[in-house]
Amino acid sequence: MTMEIANIKVNENYQLTIPKEIRNEILIEAGDEIEMAVNEKKEVIICKVKKGRPVEDSFGIWTEEKSGIDYVNEIRDEAEQRLEEKGVE
Repeated sequence: MTMEIANIKVNENYQLTIPKEIRNEILIEAGDEIEMAVNEKKEVIICKVKKGRPVEDSFGIWTEEKSGIDYVNEIRDEAEQRLEEKGVE
């Protein structure tokens, strides 16, 4: 990863424009949200806020031998068994 450094001028409304090189480096697009923080050295840190896309973000993480449907059915069966043991129908 290369470290991009840029001088940015703050306008009269205290707004700034993130240079293209930096936007490209952290994949910022129009409408994205960013977080800004200041560390103990008074340095500003800018990070892109990850949007909640649980389906897309979880793609490829399932490593079990059984399918997701089989896993859900197994959990459901266990829950039903526990309810039966407690006398709940």
